[in-house]
Amino acid sequence: FAHYHLEKFFGAEDVGVKGFYNYVPGVMGITVTNAFQTGSGGSVLFNADTKAYQVSDDIALVRGNHQLAFGGQVTYWKHYTIDGQRGVGLWTFDGSNTGTPLADFLTGRLFQLEQARPGVLDLNMWYLAGYVQDAWKMGSRVTLNGGVRWEPFFGQNVRNKAVSNFSLDNFKKGVTSTVYKNAPAGLVYPGDPGFPAGSSGLNKTWLNFAPRAGLAWDVMGDGRMAVRSSYGIGYDFQSASYLFISATAPPYSSRVRVNNPPGGLDDPWGATPGGSPHPVPESPTADVAFPAFGAFGAIDPDINSTRAQSWNVILERQIGSNWQASAGYLGSYIDRIWGQVQVNPGVFLGLGPCTLPNGVTYPVCSTTANLDQRRVLSLQNPAASARLGPIDKHAAVGDQNYAALRLSVQDRKSTRLNSSHVSESRMPS
Repeated sequence: FAHYHLEKFFGAEDVGVKGFYNYVPGVMGITVTNAFQTGSGGSVLFNADTKAYQVSDDIALVRGNHQLAFGGQVTYWKHYTIDGQRGVGLWTFDGSNTGTPLADFLTGRLFQLEQARPGVLDLNMWYLAGYVQDAWKMGSRVTLNGGVRWEPFFGQNVRNKAVSNFSLDNFKKGVTSTVYKNAPAGLVYPGDPGFPAGSSGLNKTWLNFAPRAGLAWDVMGDGRMAVRSSYGIGYDFQSASYLFISATAPPYSSRVRVNNPPGGLDDPWGATPGGSPHPVPESPTADVAFPAFGAFGAIDPDINSTRAQSWNVILERQIGSNWQASAGYLGSYIDRIWGQVQVNPGVFLGLGPCTLPNGVTYPVCSTTANLDQRRVLSLQNPAASARLGPIDKHAAVGDQNYAALRLSVQDRKSTRLNSSHVSESRMPS
C-alpha cells in the first residue's frame, strides 16, 4: 500500500503501542464516544475502479388495436476496491471502564480494538433481463396494458475468492474446509463441498418474473371522468459493499475484535494467545493460520434479490371548465430485504460469578471482556469454536408495507396560470 500518498497524522506505531502492525502507517482510527473521532471509514484508505458494459435493444410494433413492445438487456460489470479503514485499527473508548469516554481515552482504558488487513474486492457481475408488453385499446373507452419482465439474479462473482459461507450443520458435525485446513468447523469456501458453484456464495435464481398490468377507463365516454389502476413487481439487488464483511474476514484479512484487553491501549494484544495475528499474507495458502475468535461474514446461499410490489387506483374528474379533482389509493409491499443476522451472538448469563464451558470462573459473568467465551457456539462446543467470534450473515429478513390516500385539486385559472393542492395521508398497515 506504499504507493498511496496520505497526509500523515500519527499511527499506533508512533505512540508506543506494543505489538501493533499498521498497514497504513501514520493513521489511527480513534473513536471516543460523544467526544471526537479520527481516521474513520474511507478517509483512511479507499480506492475503487468500476467498469460497466451494456447491450440493449427495444422493438415496438403496432398491430390493429395492439401496441406491442419487447426487448432485452445484457450488462457486464467489473469492480475492484481496496478499503483500508480497519488496517489502521479501529480504537474505541466508550466510558465503560471509568464511566466517562474521555477519561477512558486519557487513561488508555480501551473498550475495543478491531483490525484487519485492508480488504480487497475483485469482482464481476452479469445482469440479464428481457420483457414483453402490450397496450391494447379494447374500445373507445378502455385501454389495457399488460406485460412481464424476466430478471434472473446471479449474484456477484468474487474473482479473488475472498468470500465464505457458514453451515451450522457442518459445525455441529465437525465438518471442516478442504480448502483451508485450519479453518474452524462450519466455514465453507469456494471449492468446498456444499459451496454454490462459482465464487458468489449464492445459488443462481432464474425464475424472477415481474408481471405488470394497467387499466385506463373513460367512465362516461366524454373524457371528463376516468379511472386508472395498475399493479407491478420489480426487483433490486445489493451493491458490492455487502461483500466486504467476508473480504476482511480470516484468512483474507483476519478481521479480529479484542474487547477490554487487560493491556489496554499500551498492549492490546498482550493477552491474545500468540499475540497479534497481523500482518497476514495477501494471498492465503492452504495451511494459513486462523486467529482466535476471528470475525466472519456469511451469506444465505438461497437469498434472492429484493422484490417490490406496487399498486394504485385513481379516480379523476373534471369539474366545470377549470377544475380537476382526483382521489387515489397507493400501496406497496417490499419483501426479501437484505439484513445482517448474527449467527454467533453473545448470551447474557447474569451478573453474578459463573464458570463457562472453557473451565474458567469469572467473578462477573456477563462482561465485554468474556463476550467471546459466552457466545452461542462457544457454549455449545468451546473447543470447536475457539476461532469463531461474531459471524454476520446476510439473509432476506426484512419487509415493508406502505399505503396512502392521495387527494388532489387543480384550478386552471387562465391559459397562463395554474394552482393546485395535493394532500397525501399514509394509512396504518
